[in-house]
Amino acid sequence: MAAEGLKERINEARPAIHIVAEDGADRGTLAYMLEGIEEEGIPADMAFEPAAGPGAAAIAFRAASESRLGVGIGITAREAVIHFDKLSVGNPLFRESLPGKADDIRVMGSNAARLVKRMPFKGL
Repeated sequence: MAAEGLKERINEARPAIHIVAEDGADRGTLAYMLEGIEEEGIPADMAFEPAAGPGAAAIAFRAASESRLGVGIGITAREAVIHFDKLSVGNPLFRESLPGKADDIRVMGSNAARLVKRMPFKGL
């Protein structure tokens, strides 16, 4: 899917972490990720797209590239990835196989927000 499609669904008017989830992604994973981000007080916008097979890292990189904060999260049925727009596509910051533990997913969300705030990461 083209980046233009992502722009149509995510509010780019405000700085926020962009989360893009494939349709088959677990809703619980999304909720835990959002909890971690909200704990740190950073806004997040979410979009859903059909499963197209580019992988969570590619989705997360595209989301980070479109985010005014430079941080994106890609979630598929099998993986959650946090990416930073300053890294290469194949070199995401965090990667977690799914299904994962709720606490680990929440910490990932918190770490995405901490990246924005330039704070030390929590351990996974």
